[in-house]
Amino acid sequence: MTKKTLLARAAGRYLRPLFMLLALTLLLQATAYAGRGSFRKTGPTTGVFDFCVSLRFHASDTQITRIKSKGE
Repeated sequence: MTKKTLLARAAGRYLRPLFMLLALTLLLQATAYAGRGSFRKTGPTTGVFDFCVSLRFHASDTQITRIKSKGE
């Protein structure tokens, strides 16, 4: 076998599983856990969404205040 053939074989051996993993990752959908929420009409074409936000980290009081103020 030539050096080029050995290189092509080695590349195929390592790249194929990598591409398969990449394809599988792209095909999987992210899971979203929906909660309860509501929409209040405040006018004929306007409204307000009421919903709950779940933080997945220990937020400080400052961080919570900043998150709350983003929606106003």
